Amino acid sequence: MALADTLSLDDERVLLTLGARRQRIKVDNFGATLQGFTPVTSTYDQRAWTPMVGLVIKPLAHLSLYANHIQGLEAGTTVGRNYQNAGEVLPPYKTRQFEIGAKLDRGGFANTLSLFQITRPSTVSDRATSPLPTLRLDGEQRNRGVEWAFFGALTRRVRVLGGISYIRGRLTRTQDGADNGNDAPGTAPLAANLGLEWDVPGVAGLTLTGRVIHTGAQYVDNANALRMPSWTRLDLGARYAMRVADKALTLRASVHNLADRRYWEGVYMSRYVSPAAPRTVLVSATMDF
Repeated sequence: MALADTLSLDDERVLLTLGARRQRIKVDNFGATLQGFTPVTSTYDQRAWTPMVGLVIKPLAHLSLYANHIQGLEAGTTVGRNYQNAGEVLPPYKTRQFEIGAKLDRGGFANTLSLFQITRPSTVSDRATSPLPTLRLDGEQRNRGVEWAFFGALTRRVRVLGGISYIRGRLTRTQDGADNGNDAPGTAPLAANLGLEWDVPGVAGLTLTGRVIHTGAQYVDNANALRMPSWTRLDLGARYAMRVADKALTLRASVHNLADRRYWEGVYMSRYVSPAAPRTVLVSATMDF
C-alpha cells in the first residue's frame, strides 16, 4: 500500500513529492521427503513502513535537477544445497537508495545523468557450524555509481535508446570482517547497452530493431578469488504494424543472442552463477480491440 502527494511551487519550477509505503512479506518454508512435503519448518512475517521523498527543480525550461530517497523490501534468498540450512528462505532485504541527477529534455531527444548509492543487506557464510557452513543474512553491501542514459529520435526514421553505468560495489560488513572492502559478487563495474529502431522506407508499418548489451567482468565470491569474464550480446528483431478488420495489429519477431554465444550471464548469490540462454527466437502478435 502506497500513499504519495506532490506539491508544486513557483509555477511548477519546484516539485516536492512525499510518500510512504506499507509493505509485507510472509513466507512459510516447507520441508520435503520422499513421501511429500512436511509441515512448515520455518516462517516469517515482516511488515515495514518505508519512506519515499523526491525533489525536482527546473532552473530552465528543458533542464531538471532532481534528488530522491527511497526504501524498499525484497524477498530473501533461498539457501543453496552447500549450506547447513539448505532450502531455508532468508528474511527479506531492506534496501536504501539515495540519488541525485539531471535531465536535459529537448523534446525529440533527452539525456539523464545520475549519481546514486544503494545499501542493502547481504549474506555471509558462518563456518562455525558443521559439517557445512550456515548462510546468514548478517552482511551489508554498498553500491555507488554514475549512470548516463539517452533516448529519442536521431532522424525521422531512426530512434535510439541506450546508456552506460559505472558502479563500485563494496562489501562493507562480512563474516568476522574477513572480506570487508572487497568487490561485491555479481556487481559488474561497467555496463552498457545501445538499441536502435529503423522505420523501413517504402514499407509502411515495418520497423527493424537491434540491441547490443555489454556487461563487464564481475566477481563470483566474497573473497574475490573467482571472476566471471565480461560478455557482449547482440539481439535483432522486427515488427510490422497493420490494420485487420479495422483493428490495430502488431506482429513482432526477435532473435536474442544472435551469435549463440555461451557465457555466464550473472551472479545471483555468492559462488552461484547463471548461464545465459542460447540463441532464442521469439514471435508475438498484439491486437487492439
